[in-house]
Amino acid sequence: MGSSLCSQVIKMTSIKKQESKLSSVKLEHR
Repeated sequence: MGSSLCSQVIKMTSIKKQESKLSSVKLEHR
């Protein structure tokens, strides 16, 4: 249970990081 929850948190953080990168790139293009 704990290990799966930890992996889920890591996935969420990585996705958020990717989203922030995409948003920053979009801002740069404007």
